[in-house]
Amino acid sequence: NCTFTGNTAGSGGGIQNVTGGSPVLTNCTFSRNSAGLDGGGMFNYVYGNSTMTDCTFIENSAIGVGGALAVDALGQVGPLTNCILWGNVDDADGSDGGPFGDESAQIHVSGTGASSVSYTCIQGLIPGEDFDNGTNIGDDPLFVPGPVGCYYLSQVAAGQAVDSPCVDTGSPASPLVDGTTRSDEGLDSGIADMGYHYPVTGLPLVMGDYDRDADVDLPDFGRFQSCFTGGGPADVSPCCRIFDFEADSDVDLDDYQAFQTALTGP
Repeated sequence: NCTFTGNTAGSGGGIQNVTGGSPVLTNCTFSRNSAGLDGGGMFNYVYGNSTMTDCTFIENSAIGVGGALAVDALGQVGPLTNCILWGNVDDADGSDGGPFGDESAQIHVSGTGASSVSYTCIQGLIPGEDFDNGTNIGDDPLFVPGPVGCYYLSQVAAGQAVDSPCVDTGSPASPLVDGTTRSDEGLDSGIADMGYHYPVTGLPLVMGDYDRDADVDLPDFGRFQSCFTGGGPADVSPCCRIFDFEADSDVDLDDYQAFQTALTGP
C-alpha cells in the first residue's frame, strides 16, 4: 500500500519513472499531485515501466499533458488493472486529443510510449478508441466519504442510494484486496472492486469531520466555507462530500444547519 499526495515536480508529480525503472504498485492512491510539465501523478519514459493494480488517481494536474499518467519515449504503463482515473486535469490545447478532464488528461500516451490497461475506470473514455477494449469503463465512480478518506465507493449495502459502477467490475481473475471500498468498512467480496481499498479501522464516519480527527470543530468550519456551493445540483469535489449531509450533490444552507448541529468543539 502506498500514498502519493500533494507532491510537485517538473514531470511526474507523484513518481517520475525512467531508465528501466519498473515499480510494481498495488493498492495505492495518487491525489492532488502536480507537474510543471507532464504526468501529474506519474511520468514514465526512457524504458520506464510500471505495473499497477487497485490504484486510484484523483485530482492530479499537469501543465503539459497527462494529468494522471503520461507515457513517452519508450516508456510504458501496464498492466494497469482494477484502477480508477478520475478528476485529473491537464492543460493540453486539444491538438493531442483533448483538453481538461477527458481521457487524454487521465492517460496520455505519445511518441514511442505504450500502455496496457484493463478493467479500469477512465474519465472521458472514448468509444472505439484505444482504451475502449470491452473491460474498461468511463462512468462516474461515485466517490463517497468514509471514516479515513474521501474515495470510498457508493454502495447500497453501506447505506447509499446506488452502487458505484466500479463495484464488482474489476478483473474476475484478480484476488480480493485486504481492505474495503465501503463507507461502513464492509470487506470487498465477490469480484474485486476497482480502485484503492482502505484499511478497516473500526472507526465511524463522522459527517462534517473534514480532517478526520474525530470531532467537528472550527478547522472543519474553515473547510466547510471553502466547500460551500449554494443550492445545487453542483459538482461537489469528493473531499467536500463530507459536508453534504443531505446527499443531494451540493453543500448549501441546509447542510450548514446540519453542520452546526454536528459541531462538538471550538
